[in-house]
Amino acid sequence: MANVSNAIELVDLNDSVDKDIKFIYTFAKTNGLDEYSSVSEIREKIRNDKKLNSIPSKKSYINKLNRFSFFDPSNVKYKKSEDAYDILSLLTLIKNEIITYLNNKKTDFSKQNILRRRVSPPLEAFKSVGHNNLDIKPTGRDYGLLFE
Repeated sequence: MANVSNAIELVDLNDSVDKDIKFIYTFAKTNGLDEYSSVSEIREKIRNDKKLNSIPSKKSYINKLNRFSFFDPSNVKYKKSEDAYDILSLLTLIKNEIITYLNNKKTDFSKQNILRRRVSPPLEAFKSVGHNNLDIKPTGRDYGLLFE
């Protein structure tokens, strides 16, 4: 897909969509964001946007954004259906980042999906490799598996 400023023309929001929601569409269009835009780039453009900093009622705006879905067919008109999923995903990502920005929340990525691995497999795993008479001691330089 080309740059969203071109590809975003394939999707349009219905006239019944609130102007505050249409702001996300024009935000993506004017800032030249595409599906390859990083989240940090989107956040930077959100922080620098003057309209978002001057919203009078942030709670009502956040509620309005939370109730809206770009994937609802009643909200979107497709000029061409190709690449529509990428564009709608981008608009949803921008919407979620705006909500996060207005709530002044920061995502703590250090506490998400912590992967805990053992340094080495348990000794029982080595007993079934090769022959059963392995004398493996978990110390020394010869510790490991031999492949014959």
